[in-house]
Amino acid sequence: MEVALEDIFHVKIGDIDYHVYVGEEARKSAVAEYIEDNLFTFTPSFIRAHLKEPIKLSEEKVEKLASLEDNEVIMELLHSFDEFVIDAIAVDGAGNILGHHDNEEHEFYYNDNTIYYYRV
Repeated sequence: MEVALEDIFHVKIGDIDYHVYVGEEARKSAVAEYIEDNLFTFTPSFIRAHLKEPIKLSEEKVEKLASLEDNEVIMELLHSFDEFVIDAIAVDGAGNILGHHDNEEHEFYYNDNTIYYYRV
């Protein structure tokens, strides 16, 4: 997924900071990057549901794995990182992932583009 730099930017209005993403691909790219850096923060049951099929780990073992904060190991155990991202958005919403201040996703349309913005 290739996203142009001008599709992702930061805006400050008064004392309020926003991250802005032009289009679905820019938003999804930002979500994927955040998740990749923070895989260990997901619940053990969510991680466990996305492990490669032959891997059978108890929730307690996944919790210990997550406590190591080693995203690379978790990434290698996932069946599909893309599916993990899609499911994370479906379950938590992009606002919960990118909207660090209020967990809200805001959007509007301009010139046939969906503009997503999040207070950070």
